[in-house]
Amino acid sequence: MDTDNDTERLFWRGFPIVRGMALLAFEPKGLSGILIHEIKYNHRKDLARALGRLMGQQWMERGLLEGIDVIVPVPLHWRRLWSRGYNQSNEIAKGLSAVSGIPVRSKAIKRRRNNRSQTKMKRENRWGNVTGLFALVEGKAATSLAGKHVLLVDDVITTGATLTALGALITDGVPGVRVSVGGAARPYFS
Repeated sequence: MDTDNDTERLFWRGFPIVRGMALLAFEPKGLSGILIHEIKYNHRKDLARALGRLMGQQWMERGLLEGIDVIVPVPLHWRRLWSRGYNQSNEIAKGLSAVSGIPVRSKAIKRRRNNRSQTKMKRENRWGNVTGLFALVEGKAATSLAGKHVLLVDDVITTGATLTALGALITDGVPGVRVSVGGAARPYFS
């Protein structure tokens, strides 16, 4: 673990993380913010996959994907998936997979409830919003993730609450799993 890596440091208290990475510095009114908004709210699957391919290229060049066996995108609740039309994290994961050859397992974890969006939530409210949010899919998670090094993928890593809830669930419930996290963007605080 790199002690100078701010993304990894977000998760130190939540679960045992192998590696943490983010491609872009997230600036809500900047290019990265516009890109994420287009992907999330304007049905730009093409941009999500292109961003995933860029993540894959950059991270492979830096050796950050070495040893990763499987990619797991943050799941959406079926209601949000239905209203949005697609899961942006899954599309990013597909782009990443296309470059790296690492398979995506999007059905091993499910979202138990359609929680409130965290986009405009205060930092301290995000943690309570994700408590008990995810569940392992009976049988699928154990067989497809056991003994593997899993890369959890999300569009934006802000406080780390969502990925911590997901990472803790997987490390507690799947034997022999190791977990890394990756996001397309992350705000950097000075």
